[in-house]
Amino acid sequence: KNLVARGNYDDLKVIKKLSSLNVGYYVQSVPKGFGDAIAMVYPKLMSNKDNGKPYDGVVVILGDDIIHSETPCCKQLIPVHKKTGGMVVGVQEVSYEEAKKFGVVLIDHECDSSELPDDFSGKKMYKVAGIEEKPDEPKPNIIDGKSKYYAILGRYVLNDTDVGFLSEANMTSGKELDFSSLFMKNIKEGHLYAVEIEGDWHTVGSPIAAQKTSIKYALS
Repeated sequence: KNLVARGNYDDLKVIKKLSSLNVGYYVQSVPKGFGDAIAMVYPKLMSNKDNGKPYDGVVVILGDDIIHSETPCCKQLIPVHKKTGGMVVGVQEVSYEEAKKFGVVLIDHECDSSELPDDFSGKKMYKVAGIEEKPDEPKPNIIDGKSKYYAILGRYVLNDTDVGFLSEANMTSGKELDFSSLFMKNIKEGHLYAVEIEGDWHTVGSPIAAQKTSIKYALS
């Protein structure tokens, strides 16, 4: 009523749109790993499918990774998922030392124009041949005669079958269910792709990293 009284119809339109969204919450009461957290939504996915409204895909966004870009990060990934039907991860090039801190991809090949979706907006798209998780000695990808390392940032697009796989998978070492088994499954099936994201990647998983990111945004 206040918005109408002030003639603020733009904000009213946004609020009406948001209020129509179907939002649910799942609490991971025991820290069983990243894969376990994602698997918790599987019953909801199946419920939607049974009701005749299957999802086109599942977007996973990690809150401690902020990507500042003209084209939203997920919007750079989704066209690749639609084109290939595979699992898609966002990556950015990092140094050899930085590669030790992240999961990094080993590239099979760079995708050419026949493999790219028409509305592709990332820097480059790759078929993934392997994954290394925080390696002590990262293996380089040799591209144009140069060693390059591509770290996985916190953006993924999955199929509902990927989430189903996680819901049925065993926890690593009986402790946590991570993403490694899902990566390996899609690599084996030839269904894992990486998009080199256009934009600035900020990690805010530590106090100092959060401060640096806040300062960058303040300066801009």
